[in-house]
Amino acid sequence: MITPFAPATCPTCGTELAPRLLACPACGRLVHGDELRAIVTRAEAARAAGDATAALVEWRRALELVPDGSAQHQTIRDHIQALGREVDGVRAAATAKPNTASPLAERAQRAEKASRRGPIGAILAALVAVLLKGKFAILFLLGKLKFVLLGFTKLGTLSSMLLSVWVYASMWGWKYAVGLIVSLYLHEMGHVAALSRYGVRATTPMFVPMLGAYVRLQQPLTDPVQDARTGLAGPVWGLVAAVVAYVVFHVTREPLWAAIAGTGAFLNLFNLVPIWALDGSRGFRSMSRMQRWIAVLVAAGAFAVTREGLLAVIAAVAALRAFRTNPEGVSDSTGTALYCWLVATLSVLAFVAHAGAPHGR
Repeated sequence: MITPFAPATCPTCGTELAPRLLACPACGRLVHGDELRAIVTRAEAARAAGDATAALVEWRRALELVPDGSAQHQTIRDHIQALGREVDGVRAAATAKPNTASPLAERAQRAEKASRRGPIGAILAALVAVLLKGKFAILFLLGKLKFVLLGFTKLGTLSSMLLSVWVYASMWGWKYAVGLIVSLYLHEMGHVAALSRYGVRATTPMFVPMLGAYVRLQQPLTDPVQDARTGLAGPVWGLVAAVVAYVVFHVTREPLWAAIAGTGAFLNLFNLVPIWALDGSRGFRSMSRMQRWIAVLVAAGAFAVTREGLLAVIAAVAALRAFRTNPEGVSDSTGTALYCWLVATLSVLAFVAHAGAPHGR
């Protein structure tokens, strides 16, 4: 965290204050009280104007200026949690109206209905989504084009991307290398988009040859649901990229596009393994024990249909995680449905794209 330097002495009791101290050790006065009041005023004004993301930006700044564990810290965290739900379009059941569900909530409800049909039904529904929603994927990317190009304006992102293209091109050819890097880039930009929506400062993607890419957070994600949605946003964007590549393959019949689609789907599916540092672990952070077992069943069902070994790994690791109690104490049905939908859809896409690839994955 980056916070302003504290004044030399406490204006209330005169105690000498160390740099970056957030509260006076003698009287407990908040060192940055005046700045906090200004931030709260801006946050409330943004909230009143209906801009929840701008309000989140201000509340996250405020969180950096209060001591961890203090009453003010918890109050601010509560504001961040509530605004995050608002950004996601989620309302309490007592106040929500059936006809005001957000598009994300509606998609989650459809995914939950598909999961109730059993793992095979969920996978078949996912296959239909992959084959029929190519137009949606293209329109989605076009609508986000300005944001997608953001990384190309950053020297670190562009230089590390070109280095990775050069490394992969030396092994597999430049066309496949470019397709792979674009797929990785869009995956990471999914994380950046989610972080931006939640008002979290973060870097643009940085690439590491043979290891992939990463985005570095400059502020913590304190809410498990927001962290889970941010983690799953990468595979969502990666799925869109893979679907677009697969649609191009069907139009051109060029096997290279099937290879790019299959590799992109496989890499995003790999990221759903719920172990540390992967997106699947963050997705599991907001799931209850029962919801984790649902994810196990979906992964096992997808394995039964596709015989993709990675799905057996996902199911096994997910089962181990399901035996553990969720310390966060949350239950996120929408996040669970999104995770299961991603597992089902990516596994089917990897399976069908593999058939069209020149030499398999």
